[in-house]
Amino acid sequence: MTAHSHQTGLVSIALSKVMKGLLLLMVGLGLLELMHADLATLFSRLIEALHLNADSRIIHALVLRIDALQPHSVLVASLVGLGYAGLFLVEGIGLWFVTFLLNLLIVLYLVVQLKHHALNHT
Repeated sequence: MTAHSHQTGLVSIALSKVMKGLLLLMVGLGLLELMHADLATLFSRLIEALHLNADSRIIHALVLRIDALQPHSVLVASLVGLGYAGLFLVEGIGLWFVTFLLNLLIVLYLVVQLKHHALNHT
């Protein structure tokens, strides 16, 4: 495996983790906003907007489960989402900086080798 493909892999993983972190951050903040909302009504409106069959057993069961959610449960889900968002963002940013530092070390090594090579051939 070449150094370039290794770095490309690290950047890809870092980007994936940052994207997951941002998505979970939005979900966690969105759940905080919905903590005291009438979730069943909002979900019913979403079903109508998506033109889904509201008479479906699965949809009906989902509406009942969402209607039974307590604000405390929504808060816990939000906090878990925000916690994982923080974890993914730290991992992704950490990998990004590792890749940056790795590139910097390679450049420094090449500069030292070029100077050493130039001094030996003068």
